[in-house]
Amino acid sequence: MIKWHNLRLLTKLMLMIVSTVAITVGCLYLMTRHLNKDAIIETESSYLLNMSEDLADEEEIITALENNQSSQTLADFTHAYEDQYHLDYVVIINTDSIRLSHPDPDLINQPFAGGDEEKVFTGQSYVSTGIGTLGNSLRSFAPVIQDGQVIGAVVVGKTNHAIDVFSEKYDQQTTRALIVSIAIGVTVAIFVSYTIKKELFNMEPKEIAKAFEERSAMIAYSHDAIIVTNQYGEITLANKEALRHFPIPERESKPLLESVISLPEMNGDHNAVFHYQDKEYLISQADILVQEKLAGQIYIIRDTSEIYALLDQLHSTAEYAQLLQVQAHEFLNRLHVIYGLTDLEEYDALDQYLASLIKDEEDLTIRLSMLVKNPTIAGHLIGEHRILNQSLKDLRLEIHHEIPNTYEAATNQLWMETVAVIDKELRQLGQNSRLWLSLDFDTERCQLITNYRLQGDIDHLYQWLSNYSWRTEHVTTELSMHDQQLSFSFRIDYPQGDAHEL
Repeated sequence: MIKWHNLRLLTKLMLMIVSTVAITVGCLYLMTRHLNKDAIIETESSYLLNMSEDLADEEEIITALENNQSSQTLADFTHAYEDQYHLDYVVIINTDSIRLSHPDPDLINQPFAGGDEEKVFTGQSYVSTGIGTLGNSLRSFAPVIQDGQVIGAVVVGKTNHAIDVFSEKYDQQTTRALIVSIAIGVTVAIFVSYTIKKELFNMEPKEIAKAFEERSAMIAYSHDAIIVTNQYGEITLANKEALRHFPIPERESKPLLESVISLPEMNGDHNAVFHYQDKEYLISQADILVQEKLAGQIYIIRDTSEIYALLDQLHSTAEYAQLLQVQAHEFLNRLHVIYGLTDLEEYDALDQYLASLIKDEEDLTIRLSMLVKNPTIAGHLIGEHRILNQSLKDLRLEIHHEIPNTYEAATNQLWMETVAVIDKELRQLGQNSRLWLSLDFDTERCQLITNYRLQGDIDHLYQWLSNYSWRTEHVTTELSMHDQQLSFSFRIDYPQGDAHEL
């Protein structure tokens, strides 16, 4: 047995629409049949009552009741009336309920059957349902009055069978209307079902739900700010990053995008740069088309500082890679020299060369490659060392402890931004200044420590370091000056782990 949730959407739509039409039309059909039968009985009752009242004024009937006897003239008159007005019977009774006329001649001068004729002798006209010699029938009673006295009554009736036959004609028409209505309903159901399925891109409910969840997850957990607007420029969707960067009211329904942020004129371009609250953002716009009609726009907004940070890290990594390349080349050259001296048996020269190599181990590139496991920091130190070496009289770099790698790119970026701010001021120092830069790692607190010790023109630098607003929630600083020597250090949290663990 096929379960409901396993049916295709098109089948479900057709079944639901057809069922709705069938139930609605079926109920209407039953109500119509019931109302038709009541209307027919009401109409026939009024019709029969009018017939009986008209006959009560006929001279032939009045004469027969005055004489209190039946006659062939009366029989012919009532039969003609029955045929003319499609009546099943016309019965004339006297005040003793004795029939003076009847469709069956054998029942003339016999007592009237049914027992519902008593009220007519009080002068009332009415309609009643009773069981007579012809079976169940609907019949009307009208008194015949002469000189103010009731001298008899006229009974006009139709059997229930005749009424049912008449009612069936209306039922047949109603049934035909039912069949036509259901046929039209099925046709409309098929058309509507195919139209709805086409509007849903021929997707099943499970596929729609999956696509919706994927879209929601993609937008909600995107690192970029995403804003979706309709064709009127009203915000219909904004992810967490958009709410974090921009003051988009969450409770207000569909605020205008231009009332939240002022975007630049795109002029047909899909990318642009704009400034908001001292930050620079890169915005990408794409139109949302539904059946080739514009339904809105989607905006993807990225903080350019992240892009610049990534470029800085790539540059530092490139510097480090170049360092390793040079180091590998020098290593091969040294191997060739060692091999040549050994082959020539110049052992004294070999001893002197090896001694020089051991002394050169203190070279910056060797120490960085051996002690700094973070290529981003190592590359940045190489670049800054090359630049600062041109501005200062003396520059020394020391690594006191092995610096591990980190799996958080934000940590690298914070360190690079802090060092870049300090180095910018260091470049303005005179040629008489000396700098000792050292890196250390606090294994207990898991913090990276960067130390600066300077001599020379340091008064301006000391004043600047004292007044600078550091990101105290992430950077811890220490500053002191003694005997014309400035000491400055900063610490940042530095979670250990290889970057590939991301």
